[in-house]
Amino acid sequence: MQHSNSGNTLKNLSEQYDSVSCNLIAVNENHIPNLFQLFSKPKNIRFTDNFVHKSLADSHDFYLKLKKLKSEGELTAYLIAHPNKEIFCGYVQFYHADNFHKFISFGIFVEQKWRKFGFANHALELLFTEIFRKTDFNRIEAQVYTANKASIRLLEKVGMKREGMLRQNFLIDGKFRDSFLYSVLRSEYIY
Repeated sequence: MQHSNSGNTLKNLSEQYDSVSCNLIAVNENHIPNLFQLFSKPKNIRFTDNFVHKSLADSHDFYLKLKKLKSEGELTAYLIAHPNKEIFCGYVQFYHADNFHKFISFGIFVEQKWRKFGFANHALELLFTEIFRKTDFNRIEAQVYTANKASIRLLEKVGMKREGMLRQNFLIDGKFRDSFLYSVLRSEYIY
């Protein structure tokens, strides 16, 4: 399948995606309480580079940073919603868009009680397809803490390949930890 020549911009992505498996809704100002609900729980974000939100003000400041980066075409962020309920159960963002080398990174988490329902898997499949269809990015990549077995399984399930290990590049629980680098290429992904 040929990809669009629409340019290397995240602005080509839709504000909302609905599927039978999960819904993705671009983060907006109305979602500040939902961001707080997700980011105030340390277990949700333990393996991310985000901080625990201790107040709605933290979530508001976080939203303002997202909004700025999105306006600059550097980031897109979605809340992951249960398809049959008005419940936000996770968060995914694509960031560090490299417009010259045509790659982008992402991070994702699902609230602990909603894990093992396939929300992260379906969200990534949907967004990988959209990114390869609507942009000219050639590569999507992610880093994962080497002991985070569930995330490693997720990345492999959505077709990503382990490229190598980055030594002591994550600071988790006050200790430097190794991570794996995973990627998927446009030519490898069926969309």
